[in-house]
Amino acid sequence: MEILTGGRLRQLEEAYPAEHYFTPGLCPYHYRAYEKGELLQAPDSSGHRFHIVLSGSVQIYSITAGGQKTPIAVVEAGYTVGELEVCGQYVPFYAQAARRTECLTLSVADCREFLLDDPVFLRFLVQTLAEKLTFSSNIDYSVEDMNERVLYYLRTQPEGCIRRVEEVIYSLRCSRSSLQRSLVQLCREGKIEKTGKGAYRLK
Repeated sequence: MEILTGGRLRQLEEAYPAEHYFTPGLCPYHYRAYEKGELLQAPDSSGHRFHIVLSGSVQIYSITAGGQKTPIAVVEAGYTVGELEVCGQYVPFYAQAARRTECLTLSVADCREFLLDDPVFLRFLVQTLAEKLTFSSNIDYSVEDMNERVLYYLRTQPEGCIRRVEEVIYSLRCSRSSLQRSLVQLCREGKIEKTGKGAYRLK
């Protein structure tokens, strides 16, 4: 984890000013970078943080009693990690950078009381949670027809593209093998096309 300074900090402050997300001045915050594989959150970690993802992506997963990793979601730029912690909820999940990821980060312990009374923050949080809920509510994770789930996912993505299969596994909460089978079948049917290693798009 790196607290950003210098030129990159100035770029992020200009592109993503803190006042877009909360009222600055009453709560300390930092622009941070996490390298691929670094944990942003863990169930047993102290000092939980609230992250606004500015670039990169974050995988949310749990670990079963048998030690298996279970995908839950992927958080892309523009969305948040740690909102439940801000609300005082215990969350038994891990949040890990899927690639180099830059965030605007606040300490939950230092900022919870301030954030929950801040209308700027609450408007931002409601908007991002509504977008997450809209996407999740339109995918029936119990449906066995993976093809329909994959096609819906593609229709919600910019330019109808999948750029990294790993992140789709988290978004659809499926296994890599079932996703790969669906992608191969959809290519055969001419509904999507492969554009590179792990990359696909709607035709």
